[in-house]
Amino acid sequence: MSTFNGFLREIPYIRVDRFNTYDEDTKIFFLTHCHADHTVGICDEFFLDLKRRNLFLYASPISVRILKNDYPDFTCRLKEVIVGEYSLIQTEYRGEIIYLTYKAIPAGHCPGSVMFLFDTERFQVLYTGDFRIDKHEQFMNKYFKDVTSIETIYLDTTFCKKEFPHFPTRKESLSGLCDLITSWLNRDKTNLIKLTFPATYGSEYLFKGIYESTGFKIHVNERRYNLHKFIPDLDEMIDVDDYKLKLRIHACDNFFCRLANSSPTKICEIKITAMIWTHYQPGDSVVSYEGGNFYRVCASYHPSYNEINDFINYLKPKRIIACVFPQKPDEQIKMLGLLKEMTRNYSKREIDEKFVIDVGKMLKSEDNRKKKLLRNDDLLSSPPRRFKKLQPSDVDLNR
Repeated sequence: MSTFNGFLREIPYIRVDRFNTYDEDTKIFFLTHCHADHTVGICDEFFLDLKRRNLFLYASPISVRILKNDYPDFTCRLKEVIVGEYSLIQTEYRGEIIYLTYKAIPAGHCPGSVMFLFDTERFQVLYTGDFRIDKHEQFMNKYFKDVTSIETIYLDTTFCKKEFPHFPTRKESLSGLCDLITSWLNRDKTNLIKLTFPATYGSEYLFKGIYESTGFKIHVNERRYNLHKFIPDLDEMIDVDDYKLKLRIHACDNFFCRLANSSPTKICEIKITAMIWTHYQPGDSVVSYEGGNFYRVCASYHPSYNEINDFINYLKPKRIIACVFPQKPDEQIKMLGLLKEMTRNYSKREIDEKFVIDVGKMLKSEDNRKKKLLRNDDLLSSPPRRFKKLQPSDVDLNR
C-alpha cells in the first residue's frame, strides 16, 4: 500500500496520487492510476474545488475514462496525458508564471498506469507510482534515453526487501496459470475454476491470456464488468451472464452463479499472489499446491528487489524517496540500508540526504473506515467522500 503523501518537495505546487493534502498554492494534480490507495481525496468536493479554481487533474486516457464514469458531472476537470511524449503546462505560482514539462511513461502496473517524469528548469524528478517493467533494457532505452540527471526518484518500494529477489515474468506467470486451468478443466467437463485476484483490476493481461489459451470466457460480477469495459478488447473475453453461457472460469466473488451451486470437489480455486513468494528464483515453479483443490500462482505487479536495483542503477538518482514504508522502525532502517547499498555502484558518497524515510509522512489508519479502504482485495473501492484542505501553515515547504 502506498504511504506517499502526494507532496514533491522539489515541485511544491503539484500533488500526485494524494488529494486531501493540498493547499491554495497547489496548482496542478496528477494521478498515476485508479487504485484506491492512490486516489485518496478524490470526491465530488475535490472536483468542485477544482472547478472553483479552474484547475485540472491529469491522468492517462484509461484512468480518465474510469473517473468520468464515476464523476460524470466533472469531466471538464480531467485532462488526458499523452503517454510517451513530453508535454508542457503553464501555471501561476505565488505571483509568477512558471512552466512545468512532464512525460507520462507506461508503468506496467495495471491498465492505464503511468509514471511521471517532471522536468523543471533546474532538475528532473521521477515519480514512479506503482510499476512493473518487462524487458528492462529495452524499456529503459526507449523511455529514459534522454534523461541526463535525476534529482529525486519517488520510488515504488513495495518489495524492496532481499526476501523478494525475483518474480516470474508476466509470460511465466501466465503460462503456469493457463497450464493449471487447462489441466483441471480437461479432467471433467463439469469441472470449474474459481480465480481470486488481489485487486478489482490490474490482472487484465492474465484475463486475455486465459481466454486466448483456453477459448473460455471468464465470468465476472457486474462491478468488475463495468470497470473492464474501459479496457480495449476485454469485453469480448468476459461476461456477466453465467447461466446462459455456462461459463467454466469464474472471477466473480462466488455470487449468484453456477459456481455457488457446484460441488466443492468440482471447483479448483486459484489465488493470484505475490507477498508469500519469498526467495523465489528464476526457474522455480510459479504454482504452489496448498492442499485440496486450492493453488496459488505467483504474479507480481510491483518490481522485485533486483528489478528495483537495476532500475536505480540505470537512472542514478541523487536522492531516493520510498513511497511504501514499512510500519516497523527496524524494517524502515533495513530499507534505508538497502537503498544506500543500491547506489554504491555509481556513487562513492553515502549522504543520508539522498534517502528519505520520514515516519511522520506515513499515512495512518485513523479508523476502521480507512483500513477498509486500503484492503488488498478492494483496491478500487469508492474513494472517501470527504477531504481536508491543508492551510499553508500545515505544509512546510522547506522540510
